[in-house]
Amino acid sequence: MTAEQGGGGAAGNGGERRGSAGPEAASRGALSRLGTTGLVVLMSIGGFAMWIVTPVAWLWIGSQLTESRRPDGTLYVLVAVGMFSTMAVLGVLLGRMNRIHGAITGRLTEATLAHSRLAWHRPQSASQEGRTPVNALEVIMVVCVVVAGILFFVWFLFFAGSSLDYQT
Repeated sequence: MTAEQGGGGAAGNGGERRGSAGPEAASRGALSRLGTTGLVVLMSIGGFAMWIVTPVAWLWIGSQLTESRRPDGTLYVLVAVGMFSTMAVLGVLLGRMNRIHGAITGRLTEATLAHSRLAWHRPQSASQEGRTPVNALEVIMVVCVVVAGILFFVWFLFFAGSSLDYQT
């Protein structure tokens, strides 16, 4: 019986250790969830900024720089370079946030980066074993691009008007 009591005491001590570490682990888990949620929100804002706000902002800037209805080519180059450079900066920032998110969630490690093969590098008959799971940024980018495409389509069909001069 003393062995059972000793065993019970050891289990009790282990339970006490878990109980004392429980609040710390729970607070770390809550902070981790809060951090991942915050990163997903920031990546969503960055994705919409990349695919919706950036093009609209650079087109507005270009429209403010000319008074002519037919601007010269340098304005188009300025808008295109500004738009693509802004998108590149946002892409780098989003990539860094994605790496941090992957490190927090444990889905992205150096080993997965080094050993993952992109889909177009694998044969179609290959098994699904070597696939890297879809990460949050991929989903966010797809949603942002689809929403941007739909918004552009609606604008083009219903709000853009005609750029042709109807002079009779």
